[in-house]
Amino acid sequence: MSGDFFEDMCLAIDTDTIDGEEYDSNESREVYLREQEEAGYKVVLPKTNELQIDMDTGDAYALFKKQLASLKKEYPSIECKIAPSRNGLPGRHATIEMPFDMEDSERIAWQAALGSDPFRELMSLFRLRKGDEHPTLFLENSDRELTGWNVIKRLELGEGQEVEEKSQEGHQKAQAVKDTYAQWRDNEKDLNSERAFVDAYLDYKKGDE
Repeated sequence: MSGDFFEDMCLAIDTDTIDGEEYDSNESREVYLREQEEAGYKVVLPKTNELQIDMDTGDAYALFKKQLASLKKEYPSIECKIAPSRNGLPGRHATIEMPFDMEDSERIAWQAALGSDPFRELMSLFRLRKGDEHPTLFLENSDRELTGWNVIKRLELGEGQEVEEKSQEGHQKAQAVKDTYAQWRDNEKDLNSERAFVDAYLDYKKGDE
């Protein structure tokens, strides 16, 4: 095949169809983090010797376990903690404590090699090139109790479209989020209605267990 074929293939990629995280590399990091904190999320920055591996699927987790076994052969003393991501399973966050400190560029390389979400690491490289102070971080669910305003912020940041689509498909928990929000709004945002709205959202986030 000619070189023109491969060039044409690259030019044919439609960047508008690329799915990924709900933020982009051009957004002000300060604004983004403030919005996430307002939505009730906790920002977790890596220590100088830590890696943060983000996995969205079971296949990504399987790859990570394979790569982690190789890493442990070279560095037997490493410590690894794994927990569900803020959106729940199959998403997972792994934090690995390495036996040495590293710069952001090396951290991103290790994370990519261990199977962290490729789109996330690509965005991290963009931020690194732009001089972002924290190109790598985790967003976790906060320990503090969610308020109705936190939930509204989360819906505004992207979850609202998913709730709307699922409710139209007959998803009962998604419909409950919409119904309890309407009740909270109509009741002039009294505390009981707010609690019902937050509880419906939390139940929705658990999925169909």
